[in-house]
Amino acid sequence: MKKIAISTWCTDDYAVYLKPDNLKKLVNHFHPEIDFHIVDTKQIEDIKKQNPWLLKETVRYPDWMMVMSCLPFVEDYDMVIHMDADSFCIGSLDKVIESDKELIGVRNNNFFGKAGSAQPCVSPFYEPYGQGHISIENFINAGFVASNDKEFWYEWRDFNKYVAERSDGRVFNYQPWPMIRNEQDTLNHIFHAKDKYTSEIIDQEGSGVTYGVVNQWGEKDHCESWEKLYIKDDSVYIDHPVTGDPLRTSVLHAAGVSTMDVVKNYGDQYQWLYGIISEEVTDYIKSILEN
Repeated sequence: MKKIAISTWCTDDYAVYLKPDNLKKLVNHFHPEIDFHIVDTKQIEDIKKQNPWLLKETVRYPDWMMVMSCLPFVEDYDMVIHMDADSFCIGSLDKVIESDKELIGVRNNNFFGKAGSAQPCVSPFYEPYGQGHISIENFINAGFVASNDKEFWYEWRDFNKYVAERSDGRVFNYQPWPMIRNEQDTLNHIFHAKDKYTSEIIDQEGSGVTYGVVNQWGEKDHCESWEKLYIKDDSVYIDHPVTGDPLRTSVLHAAGVSTMDVVKNYGDQYQWLYGIISEEVTDYIKSILEN
């Protein structure tokens, strides 16, 4: 049986509002066999001290912490999954954990070719990883990424370090790749590099599932679509906005839309979520958290 860990990082001040303990409870409801690790403020400070490049004045350490918070676990597990703390696990992660690919990712852009209600995220594809651009359909979100290959995590760290050390602290001023913004862009380079790793986008068109921000769309707000979530066969679904096909939904990812100012107005991100989704889906989530 595959030994699996999920890692999320969350400073103690943010944990009050993001409630990563709730995320752990949701994950373990569907997968009690998964070890869920919350990397807190003390552990983050230890990671920074052990990696002096994160302490440079021109390096904004949160832009590079995903891989750093996963590395402590890669030697002890067959699969490691990074999941952002502003996520909600509302269904089985079976499509991910059953994959034998070396890298497993989820889409960043939705069925309308947008990132929620905003313009899509894309990236130039720099040599030696590739040439041209990573497309709207294939650009993946770093808020949920899994790997069956521990070497990937080390390569991702090294690439991040190389890029971050060449910044003068301004956005879009990394050399020699000025359009690389953070570790989401570096991840996409590694993920899509030819002959590098076997890879799979788990919630691509036609998969029948959604795992991250692909289930966000709306005219004015990223998460207007979440009003359309519903319960069917004891699982959460959302209908494909074009074809109408039901899509089993495993993860919702706020992905920055639940900013701290917004979340504080509601008390925490779960109260914010309950103000968007239907009563039946709210009750479904609460029934898990309250057991």
